[in-house]
Amino acid sequence: MNKVFDFIEQNKMLKKGDSVVVGISGGADSVCMLNLLNSYRDKLGISLFALHVNHHIRGQEADRDEAFVEALCKDLMIPCRTVHVDVPKLAIEQSISEEEAGRYARYNAFEEYCKEVGAQKIAVAHNKDDVAETVLHNLFRGTGIKGLSGIPSTRKLDSGITIIRPLLAVTRAEIEAYLSQCNMTFQTDSTNEETDYTRNRIRLKLIPYIEECINSSARANIIQAADTLSEISQYMDMQIAQAYQKYVKDFLWHSSGFDLPRPIATGLIRLMIDRLVGTLKDITKTHIDFVMDLRFKQVGKKIEIPYNIVFERTYDGIKAYVDEGRGRVWADSNNYYSETDYVSQAPVEMDYDGQALAETDYESQTPVEMVVEDAPDDVASIPKLLYTKWLDYDKIKKPLIRHRLPGDYIVIDQKGGRKKLKDYLIDEKVPRAKRDDLWLVADGSKVLWVVGHRISEDCKVSATTKKVLKLDFCPKQA
Repeated sequence: MNKVFDFIEQNKMLKKGDSVVVGISGGADSVCMLNLLNSYRDKLGISLFALHVNHHIRGQEADRDEAFVEALCKDLMIPCRTVHVDVPKLAIEQSISEEEAGRYARYNAFEEYCKEVGAQKIAVAHNKDDVAETVLHNLFRGTGIKGLSGIPSTRKLDSGITIIRPLLAVTRAEIEAYLSQCNMTFQTDSTNEETDYTRNRIRLKLIPYIEECINSSARANIIQAADTLSEISQYMDMQIAQAYQKYVKDFLWHSSGFDLPRPIATGLIRLMIDRLVGTLKDITKTHIDFVMDLRFKQVGKKIEIPYNIVFERTYDGIKAYVDEGRGRVWADSNNYYSETDYVSQAPVEMDYDGQALAETDYESQTPVEMVVEDAPDDVASIPKLLYTKWLDYDKIKKPLIRHRLPGDYIVIDQKGGRKKLKDYLIDEKVPRAKRDDLWLVADGSKVLWVVGHRISEDCKVSATTKKVLKLDFCPKQA
């Protein structure tokens, strides 16, 4: 209790009079957090509201958790709201993983409930062990310094509401010991013990193996390293913000700032992109490197990257803007999307030898790089990105990068149902003037990927996939 309360004070998570929506699943972590915040309620002078989301994934077990949460909140005299979301259906509709769909559903519910009750804070129950798992998970998938910095204790949303994580001061073992001492029961999610998902394998197999065979303090050392990197990351953010204020005006990076240290310069570019379109999703190191190279290019050279962002070398520096004439950028509650529009060219045939198909030829403006890789152990670990896709390699004969042709179609369901590409583009409300300029990866008349849009349903990676064809949309130089 003292650890958590001190952590709350040190990180200025709560102040007198705050209203807090507490996310509670019924598991040990969230039950512990709710009980602790309830114990502090009078001392802190705060109001608590509980929120439980039934994801409709675990059937009767999920209904059991819902009933448990509602009974617990009634005993503690805390108002409780239960929200039902068909997460599997949502995942299919938005072409994202169930894990990501569940997260979106929860945070949308959090924000709506906060607005309804006038709450300024959302409390979620991540603990110290989650930090170690997150760092390793991000490291294996590929990440920068932020991904290795663990989980922030607080995070402000665009709505102004702040997410707080009071349990980051304690381990899972400490949480369970506290609940045992208080004679408090909790529910166990059976899926937490399954090893179908990468994060579960890290928690259940990898970390215990490391602690047993390499260093018994490995978990604590990972957390300590994350804390150190978090401090460095915060310092870097401050330096990047100062550099942005000094060298960037109206999205023009002045040439007097071209000699900035590389970590500051690349961070400055990312900040320009984020402020321009509000997202960094699908922005890779490759895109940033091409923008960095513009420093040494002649005036008039351009780089086009996702979301119709153009970086152009000018006399004064590098200018960033969204090319509204080549498509438009719009947003829904979760992602930014854009129409993709590039200079028309003849089809580019990519030969492959079973290892790598071809290097991207930027001089000829080939916009997609294709590489053959081993399939991942966990299909769910494949990121859901707009401009990078993974297909089942063995289901593809001869991929071709081109624009649309008469007779093109795309498979839209797992039963093999087809739709004419023309009809698909109409349904997607792609303007007529832009349809002929969309890039496609096709196998004969079958479209494997409409770049910036969907992939063919019958080529999706499954549990039986042995090899994957990774498709990367790459920037075009002009």
